[in-house]
This record gives sequence, C-alpha cells and structure tokens, in this order.
Amino acid sequence: MARWRRQSVLCCVTIAVFCTLLQGGSTDEIGHYTNDFVVEIDGDMAVADLVASTTGFSVEKQLTSVGDGVFHFVHSGVSSRSKRSADDLLARLLANPSVRRAEQQRELTRVKREIIYDKQKELPIRTYEDKSVYQRFKAPNIVRKDNIPNPKDSQNHIKFNDQYFPDQWYLVNTGQSGGPVGYDINVESAWRKGFTGKGVVVTILDDGIDHTHPDLALNYDPLASGDLNDKNDPLNDPTPDKTKPTNAHGTRCAGEVAAIANNSNCCVGVAYEAKIGGVRMLDGKVTDMLEAQALLYHNQHVDIYSASWGPKDDGKTMEGPGTYVKRALQKGVTEVSQTERG
Repeated sequence: MARWRRQSVLCCVTIAVFCTLLQGGSTDEIGHYTNDFVVEIDGDMAVADLVASTTGFSVEKQLTSVGDGVFHFVHSGVSSRSKRSADDLLARLLANPSVRRAEQQRELTRVKREIIYDKQKELPIRTYEDKSVYQRFKAPNIVRKDNIPNPKDSQNHIKFNDQYFPDQWYLVNTGQSGGPVGYDINVESAWRKGFTGKGVVVTILDDGIDHTHPDLALNYDPLASGDLNDKNDPLNDPTPDKTKPTNAHGTRCAGEVAAIANNSNCCVGVAYEAKIGGVRMLDGKVTDMLEAQALLYHNQHVDIYSASWGPKDDGKTMEGPGTYVKRALQKGVTEVSQTERG
C-alpha cells in the first residue's frame, strides 16, 4: 500500500537532545585529526578523481546520501590519528576551482547509553546463568491521593510464553518487582489496538547487532543493515565483533525494540512485529562523516533510526552536531518520499 512517510525519524533521546545543544563542539570531546576529508565538488566521480590525483589524495567513496557532489577523500601522508590539522592540504584542495568546500575529519568521543541507577548498582540484573527468582527492589505500598483504584489492578493482562517476559515490569507492571502496579509504558493499550510494529522498519545505529539471535532472526531486515566500520566486509554484515564483551549494546537495543513474542525464548520487544536492522558504526573510529552516513543509511527504506549513544553524559559536556550530521538531521526530518508497502 502506498503511503507518505517522513524519513529518518529518530527514536532516541540522545540524538534529540544532541540536536538542540550548542552549535560548536567541546574541545574535550573532539579528538585527533584523521586522514579522512570530506570534499564537496562541482562535478561527478571523474572530476573528483582528477581533483584527488592533482592534490595527492585518493577518493574513498562518493557520499551520495549526504548530498550531491560530496566525496570521502583520504591522504596517505596524513596519520590516521594526528594532533595537527593538515591546513596546507586543505588549502590545496580549496584552491582547485572545482572544490566548493573541504573539511578534515576529527575523531569523536562516543559513549553508549546504559541505564544505571542506584538500585541497579546495589542489585545487579539477573544474568542468563542465574535462573533464580529475584526482586530488584521492594517499594512501600503506595496509596493514591485521589483514592481512585488503579484500573490495572484487576485487568486481564496480555500474556506471552517468553521466559523473561514476566520480568519486564516496564512493559506490563503487575507489581512483580515490588514496585507500584501499573507504573509502566502502557504498551498493552497499543498492543490491544493492533499496534505491534508490523509494517515498520527500525534500524539500530550502534556497535552492530547479532541478527542470528533466536529472538531477532525472524524479524531481521538485511536492507536496513550494514557495516560502516569494516569497509572490507564483502557481506556488509552488521554482526558485532564478539571478541569485545562491550559489543552487545546494539543487540540489546534491538531486542528491546523487536524481540519476537511467543517463541518461548528470552523476552518481548515493545514492537515485536517490527522489522529490525542494524548499522555497525560505533566499533571503530567515529567521525562527523560516519555519523551522517549512519543517520541516512538506506533512508528510503528505514522508518525509524535508534541511536542510544552520544558525547559523555557527565552533566558538563556540551557538544553540537557537526556539519554533515546537521545536514543529515535536516534531510531526515524534511524530506518526504512515496514508498510502497506490501
């Protein structure tokens, strides 16, 4: 069915806040200069190759999603982690009449967002190895001031056979963790009306996703997935580097969104019938250019981008989006295209 949809909707508080911060970046968060350059050219690939060859660069790729005539240049004479900008090379590029803009990329500090609070620190989340019944915390009995009973107290709740669904109190809170009944995201109301994510494509921009996981495999969408960290991956597979224990964040995020319901395994996603993809982009050098590519990855196919990461979340770091991330965000919220849905 044909329908109009707004592209690149961002479902993450991190990015939403990220857009409203200061226009300039904090020097503490902007790291080393890299040997990556974004060059805007009045011309096609042939013109870009000519500009690169006459200035000592090579063309890595054309950044078609970012804009017309935008190219990724690399210079072998510049260290991939340099303390100083290559101002002389930038001047040579800008002196070429076909170049309208050139910018050297800098490595960015990006931190994956984790939900950490006092009680979680005191009582760690149960792991797969620990099958015991647990209580995260015991809350006191809460009496509503208006004395109106909570309608969820006697409600017939939706039930799934997934092993850990009863522990997901934030989806359906029956008081199973000792907290006040009904304090959840009220997703049952949406589920009862048939809103389960069916027909929606979500992609997780993170350290990759393990799409072979039994709670994700049937919902996995390869068209919403790719690997921006490994340019030599012929399969463009978003599977994370599992030798690093920290590379599970994207898979967990994907499960929160679209873990399959009623498969007797693990948990239930808030949109358990959505199609889920992943873009591996945090497991390597992160730049403004790379973030922009991720935010526009297959944007004619993806409905929602989830990006739960950002600059240091320490209460004092202020950083605004870079040149090409700003363009990606603008493009994502202003461009509308007509697409077909079966």
